[in-house]
Amino acid sequence: MCSAENTITLQRCVKALIRHDTRWSAAALAVVVLIVGALLPSTGWAQQEVGWTVTPSMAVAEVFDDNIFSRGEGRGRKSDFITRVTPGLQAGYYSIPFTLFAKYDFDAEVYARHTELNDAQLRRRATAQARYLPIRPLTLSLSGAYTRTETPQDLNLTTGIESARRRARSYNASPSFSYEVDPLTSVNGLYSFTNDKRAGGTQTDTHNASIDLKRQFGRQDTWGVGYTYRHYKFNDQEPSPVSDEGSTTTSHVGSLIWSHEFTPLTSVTLHGGARFSEGSTNPEVSATIQHRLQKGRLSFTYARSQTTAIGQGGTIDTESFSASASYQPIRFLSFSVTPSYYRNDRQNDQSDVYSFGLNATYQMTRWLNLVGSYRFSFQDGTLDDTTGGSTSRDILRNVGFLQLVVSYPYRVD
Repeated sequence: MCSAENTITLQRCVKALIRHDTRWSAAALAVVVLIVGALLPSTGWAQQEVGWTVTPSMAVAEVFDDNIFSRGEGRGRKSDFITRVTPGLQAGYYSIPFTLFAKYDFDAEVYARHTELNDAQLRRRATAQARYLPIRPLTLSLSGAYTRTETPQDLNLTTGIESARRRARSYNASPSFSYEVDPLTSVNGLYSFTNDKRAGGTQTDTHNASIDLKRQFGRQDTWGVGYTYRHYKFNDQEPSPVSDEGSTTTSHVGSLIWSHEFTPLTSVTLHGGARFSEGSTNPEVSATIQHRLQKGRLSFTYARSQTTAIGQGGTIDTESFSASASYQPIRFLSFSVTPSYYRNDRQNDQSDVYSFGLNATYQMTRWLNLVGSYRFSFQDGTLDDTTGGSTSRDILRNVGFLQLVVSYPYRVD
């Protein structure tokens, strides 16, 4: 029936599943994933061996979402059970001087109640990375990513802001380099271009260029200086026939860099400086503390910066606190907890976002994983009216899912 020879065939198979719109078909597919994963061999080659590798994957998840339209209180939140199927394909070439990696997958979703939302390609994701070492001290890298989704909040990773269901897409290209001047000194540079667009919203072009110089002092300390240039351009979906020029914002950031290893298990990294933007001066800070446990890891990150939100015009001053705790009691079972808080300000508007994530992964076989996840989020205030114009401006959401993931790498000689 459903052949996995190429992505087009996979998409046709998923569309056929959605047309039948039956819960039994999704359950049967989950059983197939379970059986295939169990039958795959338990030994294989390492992905980092020199040569080409291809890794097809298939995931089946049952999701519960109690606010599928990301509506505020008083606007009639809607909940639903969702069957999600995610076929994917990953390919890469690994060697010491040159590495190339690419991945593509898409989410197909079937809704139990709101069948009008059924979509064979609700999300599409593509990524590519390349790394080249022309000479020993120099590393050149290039990465790119493309995402298209019907749930724009997937793209608001730095602000956590919710957004109503509308088609949105984002693509990014980022060349970079790293050069070791000597065993203790390095220079790193990065340029990235990102284009974001949401239906009915503002299109944003973001240019980001940065360079830093770091040098190690002693066995525990590294000091450095850095400079970052950012340029944002915001265009309406329907530009004026006279001019298609939109508003722009430019910022310059100078920072000091310090990292210190208190012990072999505990370290801190700090980037701190000033941001000069449109005649104003604001702090720009990023600080991370990490501690390794015998069977896990703890980390805490504080950040204060300037960013954007998908489909919204103008820059946002954001401040975030996030923590992560992971624990692996036995070899095949791991847990993680990720609480976070985002404070977003734009002119006279403010949005505070509180979120909490809980994840568990059990490795049933070498190529088959069972994944469980729960995420709580609460947004107090909005920066635009795309969440339905609720009177309270509060958006509460709970999402949980249970997922089977099977993937198997093949060596291409």
